[in-house]
Amino acid sequence: MANPSGKSGASVSRRLPSGDRKRGLKKHTRLVGEVVWAWSELQKAYAFAFSQTVDNEGTMIGHAIWTALNNDSAQRDILDEALYYSLKVKAAQRKRIQWAIKETGHLTRYRNDIVHGARGWEITTRGLIPTFSSYGNPINRLVRYADRESDDGEWLAGPDIHQLMVLLRGDLMQLAAYVKEIGRAIAGRKPSALPRKPRLLARKFALAAETKAKSPKRRQGRGSPPKPSRT
Repeated sequence: MANPSGKSGASVSRRLPSGDRKRGLKKHTRLVGEVVWAWSELQKAYAFAFSQTVDNEGTMIGHAIWTALNNDSAQRDILDEALYYSLKVKAAQRKRIQWAIKETGHLTRYRNDIVHGARGWEITTRGLIPTFSSYGNPINRLVRYADRESDDGEWLAGPDIHQLMVLLRGDLMQLAAYVKEIGRAIAGRKPSALPRKPRLLARKFALAAETKAKSPKRRQGRGSPPKPSRT
């Protein structure tokens, strides 16, 4: 294959890794894509709720304000503020959307870990699978997913990143449907029943290892902080 630059040397393939890495990477990229899609669906639901909160008679002012902000968090913040001033929004509707905004804030760190985290490879009985690399990631991100040892000597595995992505995708889809229904209630001229709060699972799953690792007998200065066991 000719080198497009005209210089001598081996060319770099445009294909994804093959061999031992192919299977793990295929599953990983599929789940990352699903998380990105579900996150976009949730942000779209917030955009709809914001437009219904601030617009009158089908104007597009809310849409213009929303799209002028290029940060997801800033968009949710402006919705949070607008809920207090809109005469269209009932107190129960406001509280439900604000609950969803708060829960979305809790999930943001895991979404950012998945979307922005630099990946390495871990050797398992199932072959090579992607994991967080020791390079390119802040220490807090590595610690969140690190295997660790409890004070009692019990070996505790960090949260499985693929299982977390499955749960996170589900939580985001649940929140998106929930916020969309409340947006429809705000837009409606007649009162309608509000949806029940969804049961969210991803954050509890991610925090499980950290909770198990804590011990009331732990003393200051005893032991050392957990270190990532993966490369």
